[in-house]
Amino acid sequence: MFLSRVTKIALVIFFDIIMCFFALWLSYSLRLEKLYIFNFYEIIIGIILSTIIILVLLTTNSYKIIFRFSGVENLIKIFFCFLLYGSLTFFIFTIITIENVPRSIGILFPLILFLMISLSRIVLRYLINFYNSQNKKYETRMLIYGAGNAGFQVVSSLQNNNTIKAIGLIDDNPLLRNRRISNLKIYHSDDLENIIS
Repeated sequence: MFLSRVTKIALVIFFDIIMCFFALWLSYSLRLEKLYIFNFYEIIIGIILSTIIILVLLTTNSYKIIFRFSGVENLIKIFFCFLLYGSLTFFIFTIITIENVPRSIGILFPLILFLMISLSRIVLRYLINFYNSQNKKYETRMLIYGAGNAGFQVVSSLQNNNTIKAIGLIDDNPLLRNRRISNLKIYHSDDLENIIS
């Protein structure tokens, strides 16, 4: 079953909203040391908080790179989103304070939500990789010219592609010969004739 990109992003946003409410509930339960039942007031707070985090993640394009490049780059982007978001919630709940909301929620909530969203992205990445590895049907084998930053970016972008398989890199720098990038061997350009044959 293949879903459109918009549908996938909508599903991830939906699960992020659920995680936001769960993180808020868990924050209250940890702080009050009992299973907490939300009232109308906390539901409104949850709606506002989930709307803010979704807007922060949308404005930083975190949802656009989830499915192909959900690796370290996305986690770094999420980390910086949560620095902004955590600062905002800390300021609102801990410094300004809101009536009937424990001040420690401003610290607990963004930390728990950051861990949950980061973990969900890691699990999603491994599930996608597992699915792709089960359905490998490589049509094209490719050598990538250049073992610098651009070559590394091409290798990274091809990791989840099941129609093109990178088999190595070629570079003119003799110091890079026989080294590896993402488990792909780097060949010198003089070796190209031997590699192809």
